[in-house]
Amino acid sequence: MKRAVIASLLLVIALSSVASADTGTVGVADCAQLDSVAIQFAQRHQLDEAGKAFDRAIAQCPASPERFTSRGVLYAAMGEKVKAAALINDAILLAERTGDECRADISRAELAMLNGGKRLDVLPKSCQDERTK
Repeated sequence: MKRAVIASLLLVIALSSVASADTGTVGVADCAQLDSVAIQFAQRHQLDEAGKAFDRAIAQCPASPERFTSRGVLYAAMGEKVKAAALINDAILLAERTGDECRADISRAELAMLNGGKRLDVLPKSCQDERTK
């Protein structure tokens, strides 16, 4: 389970290279640093610390859906499926509001996986199209 969590987190965060600049309360580089810290904790299987780092990232950089999805994935790994679903739904809504179909599709896939669906093995078509622009 933990390997799947880390794989999901890395896929979600890898999409940040596709994203437009974060319009949160701190600079894009600061947001990337917060993501990096959270991922490092997750890679070391320190999920509580990773969760706290994503909470800080969400508070300081609220414009990126992948942070909400990543935190949701962590909640799922910790057995908190209701919290996980709520955050992933928030990510979907945020992505849809900003017209970011790639992130909306990734979040939908994570939500489906949370509900017993198949793991996402490749980027959705909306993300592949974005990378070629």
